[in-house]
Order: sequence, then C-alpha cells, then structure tokens
Amino acid sequence: MKEQLILFETAKLAKEKGFDEPSDTYVTKGDKYETEEGAFFKNSYGFITASTQFLLQKWLREEHNIHIVIPGKWAFIIQTEENNSAAHGYDYVSYEEALEAGLQEALKLV
Repeated sequence: MKEQLILFETAKLAKEKGFDEPSDTYVTKGDKYETEEGAFFKNSYGFITASTQFLLQKWLREEHNIHIVIPGKWAFIIQTEENNSAAHGYDYVSYEEALEAGLQEALKLV
C-alpha cells in the first residue's frame, strides 16, 4: 500500500504557505511524476514537491497547531487552538478525498 500523495492544487498552496519538505516526487498541473535519480520537474510555479497527505497533515499540526479530524462517513473538521472548529466539510467519497479537502482548507488558515 502506498501513501496518498497530495494533489497539485494542494501542493501549490502548501508551497505558498512555507511547506517545503524534501521529496523524490514532484507535481505539475494535472500530473504526478516520480523521479528515478532525483530529477526535478519545473513549471511556471517552480519546483513543487508532492508530499504525502500524512506529512502535510503532520506539518500543519506541529508548525501551526491546526488539526484535521476525519470522523465517520467521510467528512472533515479543522480544529485550531483559537477556534475549536474553524471549518468543516462533508459528503466525500473516501477518507483520502475528505482529508485532501481538509488539507486545502487548513492551509487557507495559515
């Protein structure tokens, strides 16, 4: 089983917010590319690493005290220290889809 990589839109927003973890995987709009020898892919936004959802979620929690909770049938709740429930969304098809939406909303709070 492979960990879920974040989408291009999420990666772009994460980079704008200061997330820049090293990775051997980079994204361009609509595609993900895995490198074999550390090759880099560049687009008009520069180098954008394709992190896993887990690493981005951990960065938001440790660096910004923003927690993303995925309860029950694929919804998300964002909790911050200042506001117990800053945002939420529901009716997603899968856990990963709910988490991706939660990551995007959480990054908007940074």
